[in-house]
Amino acid sequence: MFKDHYKTLGIETNSSFSEIKKSYRKLAMQWHPDKNSNTNAKEKFIEINTAYLILSDKVAREKYDIELKNYTNNTETGFKDIDLIKWTKNAESQSEELSNMTFNEFMKILKELGIEFFITTTSSILYAIFSILLLSSIGSTIFSLVNGAFFLTALSLALGVVSTILLVKLDEI
Repeated sequence: MFKDHYKTLGIETNSSFSEIKKSYRKLAMQWHPDKNSNTNAKEKFIEINTAYLILSDKVAREKYDIELKNYTNNTETGFKDIDLIKWTKNAESQSEELSNMTFNEFMKILKELGIEFFITTTSSILYAIFSILLLSSIGSTIFSLVNGAFFLTALSLALGVVSTILLVKLDEI
């Protein structure tokens, strides 16, 4: 049977990664078997995690969207893409493991997920800032050399070197 992962997470098909993540976190905490006494809490929790694992992966989501479109148009009854079938089985297996964790163990994973997203976002912002600093230092160096301001030239070159080092270090993260 074809499962609509977007409906599972209560989101639209054009939802951003942050919207997917936000919905997932809310539903996963609500349906974790340690927190929900409903008889089908474990199955619902597994379904929520499987949906998240597929929709949060860019390639898997693209393949899933194609399959969803075919299903919606009544041309397909299940996944045809072999990779998507494998990813779904893997996601279901991981979701089963998550459902067997205590709530506290699961919360550690959610926190790590949040930190990973924060680091990725912060790195992108810092990369942009250091790139701008590097370009500014190059412009200042040229301006200073043309106008004979040697102190400003040295300062601009130092800013350029520091920005370059920071960009290199940021790439290593």
